[in-house]
Amino acid sequence: MGKRRRVVQARAREVRKPYVFPWRLYLPIAAILLLTAAVYAQVRNFAFMPVDDPIYVSLNGHVRGGLTPQSIIWALTSRTASNWHPLTWMSHMLDCQFYGLNAGKHHITNLLFHLANTLLLFIVLKRATGAVWRSAFVAGLFALHPLHVESVAWICERKDVLSTFFWMLTMLAYVYYAEKPKAWRYMLVAVAFALGLMAKPMLVSIPIVLLLFDYWPLKRGDVGWKRLVLEKTPLFVLSLASCVMTFIAQHGGGAMQEFSAYPLGVRIANSLVAYTGYLAKMIVPTNIGPMYPHPGNTIPVWTVVISGLVFAALTVTALALGRKVPYLIVGWLIYVITLGPVIGLVQVGQQSMADRYTYIPLIGIFIAIAWMVPAALGGLVRRDHGITLGIVGGLIIALLSVMTQHQVGTWKNDDSFIRQMLRATYNHPLSRALEAKLINQEGRPVDAEAKMAALVRDCPRLPEARVGHGCMLGMMGRYDEAAAELKQAIKLRPNYPEAYSNLGVLYENARNPEEGIKWCRKAVEMAPDVGQWHANLARVLATLKRWDESASEYKRALRIRPDIPDAERDLGVVLYQNQDTTSGIEHLEIAVQNSPNDAMGQYILGTMLQRTGQNNEAIDHLSAAVHLRPTWADAHGMLSMALNGAGLNQQAREELKLAEKYGAPVATPPAKP
Repeated sequence: MGKRRRVVQARAREVRKPYVFPWRLYLPIAAILLLTAAVYAQVRNFAFMPVDDPIYVSLNGHVRGGLTPQSIIWALTSRTASNWHPLTWMSHMLDCQFYGLNAGKHHITNLLFHLANTLLLFIVLKRATGAVWRSAFVAGLFALHPLHVESVAWICERKDVLSTFFWMLTMLAYVYYAEKPKAWRYMLVAVAFALGLMAKPMLVSIPIVLLLFDYWPLKRGDVGWKRLVLEKTPLFVLSLASCVMTFIAQHGGGAMQEFSAYPLGVRIANSLVAYTGYLAKMIVPTNIGPMYPHPGNTIPVWTVVISGLVFAALTVTALALGRKVPYLIVGWLIYVITLGPVIGLVQVGQQSMADRYTYIPLIGIFIAIAWMVPAALGGLVRRDHGITLGIVGGLIIALLSVMTQHQVGTWKNDDSFIRQMLRATYNHPLSRALEAKLINQEGRPVDAEAKMAALVRDCPRLPEARVGHGCMLGMMGRYDEAAAELKQAIKLRPNYPEAYSNLGVLYENARNPEEGIKWCRKAVEMAPDVGQWHANLARVLATLKRWDESASEYKRALRIRPDIPDAERDLGVVLYQNQDTTSGIEHLEIAVQNSPNDAMGQYILGTMLQRTGQNNEAIDHLSAAVHLRPTWADAHGMLSMALNGAGLNQQAREELKLAEKYGAPVATPPAKP
């Protein structure tokens, strides 16, 4: 009896023993997280990129205004950027609400999600397999592989890191559900999955991935595969709904390419090359660029054949060894299935591949490597040699860290971004268009136009190339050629508001504002939430002195995007011309406050103030204008008038002499917007 009592007491003490967190198990992942944070810390000083970041954040008035009831409604209904991902929009809105347009802090948010994803990946694998070091190795490859830099260092790719965060939460919730199936645990899985789909539709393959996890490592086959498939039915329904929303958004936004542009044979060939190409870049991550141009029907036959043979060999091997080494078939199928939606069979955009597409799929390959290599090496996993694998794994992580550190630096600003694109993918149309833009900014418009003309010759069916070339021709005064290019862009893509709006402005510059209004209105009808199109329409209306309509369009433009270049200034001019002098001056003052180095803004405000008898205030702004542009005759002449009105006759005569010296004895009226 005494012995039994002692056993009971011992068990009672065991039950009451406080929980001790197994911190030693988390040392590997802690080291990986610290290393990842150190490698990516440089993003805190990075800028917005010239591609897509303006659409998603910096020039998006709905996002810049922060999270409000109106912006939430817009996020839930918007198909901007040819996607339906309301949670991603709301995430950017929250960043703007807390950080404004401090790009570095937006980057830090991406990094925090990446770190969270790394930790969750480790927890999921450790919980499902019990293997601490292998799970840590997979997490390390995920965190520090150079192919994943694009998803983290590009602000507009918030949808990648955010959706993966919910992907990991879905997987973790499912592991807990599998341990003890309960309805409320399944609800956690469904909710996390739904939120992930609202961040990026690439998660549609999760139900299949969960079935793969049922095979290994959860080994739920004894439940019955029919029942396991039925168990995923609600998740498949969510996937189907997301696919429908995505199709509507991408088809409506013109991002989905027709089969006439990319026939089925071309798509299949490119998909095979992409599947093997991503694996090659995973093994040798060099020559990495933001985008890779679609080759169309120019892929060499031998490349397609070799890629197809490699893909088939890997698939057959994985299937043949599926029972003996289940982690191989599971890892390979995770890679193939999760990459499927973006492999190119449904062609979206002009790229053949994109590094960001590997953010989730490569996890499957990393799992296969982490479990296969120790098993294949056999004796090296013995207790006395196990450290060898740890050292090799650590060296691999260290090497990837160095490469990733360099790759992150290419995303610092416009210049580094464009130059990396040119190094890695010179033939990409976007690379060449951005190069032409840089050349034009350097004051070499003829060379820039020649670059764009060459791009149009090489990519005659690319609407963006036509628009870029048309705009450059317009700036050079070659209006007929410019109009032909812009109309060709519209013919290639009828739903292309940028082409319509630029064509409208072109007609206004060519002294045909009535025709310009027609095209600008079409752009506004197609994309009413883009402030620049409203501002362009307002400009053309002002040319015809339709002041009320112009002011209304400028106000709409500024409500959507408060920092449209010159819009605040031009609204002030329009209001002044419409006899609303007080409001006109108020808007000019805001414009000058926002852009104190805008000589035209200073000049127009000074002119308005002088004409309303406010000579002392006018002197300040006109002095700023001549300081910014010392040889501007009109500004010197108007400053002379303001000085004379303030009784400063000697200074007025000096300014008048400068006006005569630089070409005009008297000032001209304010320039039209």
